[in-house]
Amino acid sequence: MSTTALRILFPLDGSDCSKKLLEWSLCILQAHTVELYLLNVAPIISGEYSPIDEEMESGKAILANAKAFFEKHEFNVQSADIQMATGNIASVICKYADENGIDQIMIASHGHTALTSLLMGSVSQDLFKKAKQPVISFTVDSEPSIHISHFEKNRIIIPTVCVNTK
Repeated sequence: MSTTALRILFPLDGSDCSKKLLEWSLCILQAHTVELYLLNVAPIISGEYSPIDEEMESGKAILANAKAFFEKHEFNVQSADIQMATGNIASVICKYADENGIDQIMIASHGHTALTSLLMGSVSQDLFKKAKQPVISFTVDSEPSIHISHFEKNRIIIPTVCVNTK
């Protein structure tokens, strides 16, 4: 019996939270047939100075490090892309997910307070509202927490307990 690989998208921003997401995800990905898609969305700042080249270089480094991390653990990275965004980052992620047949999105959340999220916005919260795919948001505060959006047709990897052996 052939198992179709789940296509999982990791939107990455290079933060400590997204690095911890990669480490945490290993324990749940190991038991499944998956294809990994890595995405960095670089915001374009309007005005006289737009550091597009710097954002692109930073995004390339983030994706190269994540790709090397997964390949070191023998996972198949199908794609590592940078998208430039002038608008809502979550909308760019959703469009990418739709265009690439993504089954599930796994994203790190910075665990902002409600006030900070209201003022600055929250990409993970926007994804929960906009994405057609199930979204797993991983937050590292004092204790890691996981938030899962809607489920579809049993096509989701559900995280259980992961024990850190370090």
